[in-house]
Amino acid sequence: MNKIVWVGSRQSDIKYSGDFFNSSLTLYGDNLCRNHALCKISNRRIGSNAPSDLRNNFVLEYVQKLISDDENTRFMFYDPVWVMEIKKLKSFKKCFLCLNDFDFLETIRNKISFRKIVSEQGQFNLINFCVIDSKDLSAEIFDKLFTKFGEPLIFQKEIASGGSGTFLVKKTILSCS
Repeated sequence: MNKIVWVGSRQSDIKYSGDFFNSSLTLYGDNLCRNHALCKISNRRIGSNAPSDLRNNFVLEYVQKLISDDENTRFMFYDPVWVMEIKKLKSFKKCFLCLNDFDFLETIRNKISFRKIVSEQGQFNLINFCVIDSKDLSAEIFDKLFTKFGEPLIFQKEIASGGSGTFLVKKTILSCS
């Protein structure tokens, strides 16, 4: 039977998984009982919303080590996008469980492409949205947006999560008409 290793931000994400995972690679954890926690090993805390060389090198190093120890080791990622971001992991793709096609992941990860696909299906109710390039924003455009959508306006980067890349804009701050 294959060993299954959890790869994710927090050890607590698998707290109630019983013995399903043989070990875990996490950014935050206690570094005990087969948990390899970057924060404990490096004595640093890093942000989990953005890729970093420290995180990428840590995951790559442990994946390589665990596979060299046992080639039947398999990995399950909390966020499969990590595999896309850590380019060298692609050579180990056969060792990853529950991993969608990279093109599909990129499509659903991008808020614009995801909303376009879902709205074209016509089967789901989405909140009203529009796509605007930040370089095209002006006081006139803001006025039109406030009229159409109300206040506050919510702006989001195409690719971001956990509140990172989300901005609320109120009319009073902009001093628009």
